[in-house]
Amino acid sequence: MSQPPDVFGLIRYLAEEKERMAKQKPPGIPAFIDWRDQTYVGSVQEIAPDYSREIVLLNKSPQPVSDEFKNAVLALDKNRLRLTAESMFDLRARIHILKRSEERLMGLTEGQQEYLQNEGVEVTEETTGETMTAFSPKYYADPDYKGTSKN
Repeated sequence: MSQPPDVFGLIRYLAEEKERMAKQKPPGIPAFIDWRDQTYVGSVQEIAPDYSREIVLLNKSPQPVSDEFKNAVLALDKNRLRLTAESMFDLRARIHILKRSEERLMGLTEGQQEYLQNEGVEVTEETTGETMTAFSPKYYADPDYKGTSKN
């Protein structure tokens, strides 16, 4: 009895993802990111471990994944990191610098922001080799978002 082709596709996806994470410096941790009632696939990297292990670079998919995909991946990767980002952030872009506290993604503290501004953080895009500066997400930056305000 053979497995359905989609299981082979998922196994291949997970193997390729593991290879990509290992190439990142520092190595990435694959994760599902829940934001505004949607789930995205991505990774986090601790980019300032000497100062604070809470400061992470979030790299997320531009489009949400289906519940079917998420559940199938979780069935094969039971220890996958699951993170929840505050709704007030504008995480439409792919790359962000955030504070990670266990399974929560939050805004950086003033001290963490000052450290990053003084040290500067450059990110090299894996697929293009292009170097860019990563920024923290903006609060309430999406004028179409109708969620609750936390002022």
